[in-house]
Amino acid sequence: MRSKARWVEYGEKNTRYFLNLEKKKGEKENIIKMKLKHETETEDQEIIQGEDDNFYRALYESSNINIETPESNTFFENELIKPLSDENANICEGKITKEECKKALNEMGIGKSPGSDF
Repeated sequence: MRSKARWVEYGEKNTRYFLNLEKKKGEKENIIKMKLKHETETEDQEIIQGEDDNFYRALYESSNINIETPESNTFFENELIKPLSDENANICEGKITKEECKKALNEMGIGKSPGSDF
């Protein structure tokens, strides 16, 4: 009973504790300092934003790999990846039916949604 009364009295006020929590949360969500390529550090937000932009542009830019030839794609060179059998390949062909979708959704756990759990 006392803890509920304390929460009502102090829980929603802008106390030092509450404000420090908000400050720490803000620091975690923002990049305030970045180490650049030549081991120099910067706190300039424009430089940090530019470096961040350059990193992701380089990460996602297309390369000159011709996907038509399997030898140019290292994915197909992986020995752990086995080709599908003819039976499994035939199962994968065609349109997905409503029954297949319904079965997949019914097999999911409660409170789960389709997609990866990152």
